Amino acid sequence: MSVSKVCPVSRYASRYLVPMLLVTAAYMAAMLVTFEVLMPLQLEFLPAFPNHASILFLPHGVRVLSAWLYRWRSVVLLMPGSFLGHAYLEGGRMHYTFDEFLAASAGLVCAVLVLELLARIGTDVYPAKGKRVHWLELVLAGALASIINGIGTGVFYGNDAMTISARFLGDVTGVTVSLFLLVLLIRLLERRRA
Repeated sequence: MSVSKVCPVSRYASRYLVPMLLVTAAYMAAMLVTFEVLMPLQLEFLPAFPNHASILFLPHGVRVLSAWLYRWRSVVLLMPGSFLGHAYLEGGRMHYTFDEFLAASAGLVCAVLVLELLARIGTDVYPAKGKRVHWLELVLAGALASIINGIGTGVFYGNDAMTISARFLGDVTGVTVSLFLLVLLIRLLERRRA
């Protein structure tokens, strides 16, 4: 008898806790790289970029990859990283206004919502055994998710079209770079096994 059948806590830990820790760590690492490394470079070379939006927003890549791997569970798995990321950007402030909560909710559901809609119209990009991954479709899903997220942040934060466009660019480049890094990691692991 397996441990997960004997101990329901173990089953939930393997289904939620471990993935949540991994997703949170990935999300926070992406936030730190984006705002501690990339943003200072961006501000040096593009100081007038709208609203200081990142032109390479790696956390959106984590959102899309989490939704791709975990489907609707990704919403729960992304919550701690989203809250911690918000606190980091706000200098440690841990409370949300209602508008901030709604804007963050758009970020939590945008990727899985797009992936589910694509699956329903016949373009299922979710991973499956023996199925070839089409990375371009994931970039497209990330771009569509960015539109949903942009509408959410635009409505609840009152962002203008220039800021929403800048965030769209950052989200798309963030997804693209995240997927590229994932492919490199997979190939590196495959070579180590060979």
